[in-house]
This record gives sequence, C-alpha cells and structure tokens, in this order.
Amino acid sequence: MATLAARIAEQGLKLLNEIAAEAWGLESFASSGLDRLPRLVASEVITLSICDLARGRRTAFST
Repeated sequence: MATLAARIAEQGLKLLNEIAAEAWGLESFASSGLDRLPRLVASEVITLSICDLARGRRTAFST
C-alpha cells in the first residue's frame, strides 16, 4: 500500500504530465494548469504569475 505522500506525489506528477501534454505556449500552459490544479489542491481562487526579470515584465493568469 502506497503512503499518503507517495500517492500525492504520483497525483502531482500525473497532473504535470497532463498540463505538459496540452501546453504549446504560455497561454495554454496557464489555462491547462488553472483548469487542472483544483483536482490536486482545493481552492477558490488560483493565480499564476510569470515574471520575466530580464524584460521587467509580469504576466498574470487567474480563475
């Protein structure tokens, strides 16, 4: 029987694989992640902030 930590890690890796399979760019990565993350972590609001320090730019995505 797998430990709780092992099951959570397995679920997290499965989620990352699903996101990666759909991510063809920044927007699709963000959309896929925002759609799938609530399956792993209960939440009411999800925000992804991507910072480009070299250009001084931040892009934010939210549900």
